[in-house]
Amino acid sequence: MPERAMPPRLCMIAGTRPEFIKLAPVLLALKQRPETRSWPIRLIDTGQHPDLASQTCQELGLQPDETLSLPANDAGLTARLGVLLCALEPKVEDNADIVLVQGDTLSALAGAMAGSYAQRPVMHIEAGLRTGLSHAPFPEELNRCQIARHTTLHFAPTPTAVRNLLTESVDPASVLCVGNTVIDALGHYHRTEAKPVWSRPYMLATCHRRENWEGGLAALCTALAAYAKLSTQHDILFLAHPNPALQEAVRARLGAEPRIFLLPPQPYRCLLSLLEGAAAVITDSGGLQEEASMLGVPVVLCREATERPEILSHGGWLVGCDPSAILRAIRQALGGPRPLAGRSPFGDGRAADRIVTALARYWAGQQPYLRPDELFDPNRPSYAEVPLNNRKAFAIGAGTR
Repeated sequence: MPERAMPPRLCMIAGTRPEFIKLAPVLLALKQRPETRSWPIRLIDTGQHPDLASQTCQELGLQPDETLSLPANDAGLTARLGVLLCALEPKVEDNADIVLVQGDTLSALAGAMAGSYAQRPVMHIEAGLRTGLSHAPFPEELNRCQIARHTTLHFAPTPTAVRNLLTESVDPASVLCVGNTVIDALGHYHRTEAKPVWSRPYMLATCHRRENWEGGLAALCTALAAYAKLSTQHDILFLAHPNPALQEAVRARLGAEPRIFLLPPQPYRCLLSLLEGAAAVITDSGGLQEEASMLGVPVVLCREATERPEILSHGGWLVGCDPSAILRAIRQALGGPRPLAGRSPFGDGRAADRIVTALARYWAGQQPYLRPDELFDPNRPSYAEVPLNNRKAFAIGAGTR
């Protein structure tokens, strides 16, 4: 690739809260590094999570250059993807030399497709996550596999993700193991000033995966209610999904339990403080596994499979959606030693720096984009360990009963 004289116009596409959290360190690094600070950067908010994403952008100091309008949430996946693709395609064609997407959402898929169809290089952050099950998580697993077909550089978070891509015959020269940028975000945005979050020992619980809206949610609630009746040792703080139907379903099953508290979605920094102080987290979330690993919090995963298998050797239990299995894993998580805080199999706090280095070298026509000694290796000690000391920073929002 020949060296270009002009800086590239970089288009960053995001639409959900996790995407903005994981892109924020990259945007910060781009603006700080001498070789990229002159790059014109356009951050497009697709509007996929309008309320949560807007709150998160404000909290993290991000200002999207443009926010798209999407149909109502009850529109089908196909319709929403079509609207996104039609809206993004002209913006990419007119304003982008490089397209950057993160994760596995409809926003990421539409951004990758728009970039690919416009014959722009597509850079995918958090590439290579796979469960091997097309329906779990749905539709994220399908989205990931499709995004890979449109991607020029794959920024894989772990060696496992690298192997997944290579198994799919992706060009090895295009796959770079950089770590997960959420560990960078944790270092940037987590605060450790002493301030109690909750007056009693507690566990944290969440449930939002589409495939768990039926039996999985009921199983989790059954297990939590059973634990609350069997033990008075811990309160249970349930972070309710913003979907009104899910909130009502959780409230109907758990609202009368005296030691289970239903809380609204929390700001990011508050969520980190809640997570750090928890005795365990019971969840079907993907991203919480990464943050919990860095904070040294045991994780009980209410899913059939995880695209982050590294957690299973770092304080994680994969239990599916059987209430008795969930309850048994909760007891094991509470009774065993906590995983070591401050080190994570998912990253070392330098992922954004690696990504920016690779982007700059790509545009300059230099190879390799990262040398072997520059890649993330979870078995190699890092100079950038996030200081964590189990002190809490932010009070949580008001709970609901």
